[in-house]
Amino acid sequence: MKLWLTLCAVVLLFWTSETTALTHHTYMNGTVLGISGDTIKIDDKVFTIAPKAKIVVQDKRNGAYFEERASRSYISVGNSVTVRAMGNLVNEIIIERWKR
Repeated sequence: MKLWLTLCAVVLLFWTSETTALTHHTYMNGTVLGISGDTIKIDDKVFTIAPKAKIVVQDKRNGAYFEERASRSYISVGNSVTVRAMGNLVNEIIIERWKR
């Protein structure tokens, strides 16, 4: 009986413990309104691009989506993008060419 109660207490302890993510990043879709140096403006929000931000281009060919590495030079005003950010620091930019 004591073993059963101990087991139940341990399970209850782990079940009720807080399970929050260590990172609090958010995703935002929008259109690039401006880019200069390490800043990017997307739909009235200004972000700083992290020095090691991952930048990719997504394209659609023959009904399949492809993703290729890119650089900041691929980003231009009018691009449809999704960014992953923590606060105003962007860690990933996905240029969505398939939306053209």
